[in-house]
Amino acid sequence: MRTLNYNKISTIKYAACIFILSFWFSASAFGEDLKFILLTDLHITPGNNQDKIFPDIIKAVEDMNPEFIIIAGDLTNQGNNIELENVAKRLSGFKKKIYVLPGNHETTWSESAGKTYKQLLGDDRFVVETKDYTLCGINTGPFMRMSDGHVKAEDIIWLKSLKSEKPVIFISHYPLNDGLGNFTSLTPILKNLNTKVAFCGHEHRFYLYNTDSIPQIVCNALLSGENEWGFSLITINENEAKCKYFTLNKEDNLNGKDIYKSVAKDSMVIDFETKNWAKNTGLTPYPEQNGGALPENWSHEMVIKEEASLFTGICIDDNKMMYGTSDGRMICRNIDNGNLIWSYPTGHPLYSTPVVWKNIVMFGSCRNEVVALDINSGKKVWSVPTKAPVTSDPAIANNKLFIGAGTGRFMKINPKNGKVEWSFDGIRENGRLQGAPAIKDGHVVFGAWDTYLYCLNEKTGELIWKWNNGKTVDLYSPGNVVPVVTDNRVLLVAPDRYFTILDLKTGNQLSRTKKYTIRESLAYDEKTKHAFGKTMDGELVCVPFPSDSVYNESVVDMKMGYEHNPCMAFISDGIVYSGSRKGEIVLTTSKDNQFVGIVKCGNSSVLNFARRKNGEVFALLTEGTIWKFSKKK
Repeated sequence: MRTLNYNKISTIKYAACIFILSFWFSASAFGEDLKFILLTDLHITPGNNQDKIFPDIIKAVEDMNPEFIIIAGDLTNQGNNIELENVAKRLSGFKKKIYVLPGNHETTWSESAGKTYKQLLGDDRFVVETKDYTLCGINTGPFMRMSDGHVKAEDIIWLKSLKSEKPVIFISHYPLNDGLGNFTSLTPILKNLNTKVAFCGHEHRFYLYNTDSIPQIVCNALLSGENEWGFSLITINENEAKCKYFTLNKEDNLNGKDIYKSVAKDSMVIDFETKNWAKNTGLTPYPEQNGGALPENWSHEMVIKEEASLFTGICIDDNKMMYGTSDGRMICRNIDNGNLIWSYPTGHPLYSTPVVWKNIVMFGSCRNEVVALDINSGKKVWSVPTKAPVTSDPAIANNKLFIGAGTGRFMKINPKNGKVEWSFDGIRENGRLQGAPAIKDGHVVFGAWDTYLYCLNEKTGELIWKWNNGKTVDLYSPGNVVPVVTDNRVLLVAPDRYFTILDLKTGNQLSRTKKYTIRESLAYDEKTKHAFGKTMDGELVCVPFPSDSVYNESVVDMKMGYEHNPCMAFISDGIVYSGSRKGEIVLTTSKDNQFVGIVKCGNSSVLNFARRKNGEVFALLTEGTIWKFSKKK
């Protein structure tokens, strides 16, 4: 294998991308210890302290003479192109072979929807064969939105297909615990593969888990304390696995440059024979699906189970339902029997929820285009090229399509012929658009991951105003929320956890409160004139709106516990549907905000809801399932 070189960045891709096939290389003689370095949670941004110290980390790691190096995710802070290019350059400094996995900081906010990561660093899963062991690593998400970790359905199928007569060592970013929503789907497979030990990061600590009799060591981050930089040296033989955490100690300063020496600080030993780790507290998995209960006059059933994960919402039109898959297909099925009507391949995961206008289905694609398909045949009607992958949800208003065109641009398109009637380029170049816009009274209101909420003239696309919440950090942006716009008022929530009310015409801030920690989930009932927001404590807050401030609110406990899923609440026939990060769906009343029932449909985030004309409501879950809810007559 070639050594890594930034001038030939494809070497990184070569070293990290053989993952669907087994990659063989010679290791120690049989019976000798396998020795490798694991680095995790680098969080490198150009010019930050992690970036500056990394050449010294490389030297200390190479001095250990490991057989190879594994990077277990969170290489960057926001996963943007600049950070990824920089970290790829840093990793090219290793002379040893490296194997790289993404972490949640690469998969949640990526401006390229993960494409830049793959171009620079290769695939997001791997298998490495040594003489005595099989190492496999897998991407644990989450994918382009705030949620728990998640292993894609197709990756679970891939893991099942692995064949190894040797003990397995499993690598991931998320631990095998309840922070990884579908971890209970992984552990039986790993046990069947004779997994001896697992290693991960994410938690920024040195810790040992016992998950369903699989020992897993959580390795420390690159920066584990104030000016404490380190990495983990792992040695494994047939009797035990040792993990030593080394830190850099400053030894000297030569010509203005600090000289470091690596010193062992903490260690952990997994004894395969005595199972010294077995007494560690086991983890309680999520309850099985169908936990909880709805009233007797309600029914719910799973109607679709895909062999891929789902990252878009569901759209319903008459007897058809449409949604996108993680393996890049836009799917159309018969809503009554689930039969496939058509499938349109795009080659990349889909994140944009489709919308329908007359007989045309429209959505954004990571192939850098907005696509329109015939609803009956699935054949392309038109497409509009964009400069970046499109991960935003579109909206139809006044017979026009409104959609964020990837990063830096928002467009109004004629759905009949794909003609772009105007485009607005006043968004920061790498400001990704995600949430659907709200269109009302000649105004188009939407947020971007560049800290701003924008208001445009619906007819001309000219900027009327833009508003900032006072934060300069992109991760607090109103990028994935649908604002409520009515009667000259705008209500929004965002990751900064404030209720904010603005004047629609001027953008002036009328009120702002953090009384309730509502993150991104919001809905509005035109009939009752109430807005509903889901808090991070699993409560549903109901407030009269429009108004100039939050007042006379009511709160109901939805029995979700801690909650951060950005799934928008959905209102149909007097019922508010709310979805949790762990597959729970809660029904409350829109009239008086009373609890109706809760039912558990899976172990992953609920993405959205859609209503059929007959009143049936459908919910889509990340793990690839679609559920139907109906009230018995």
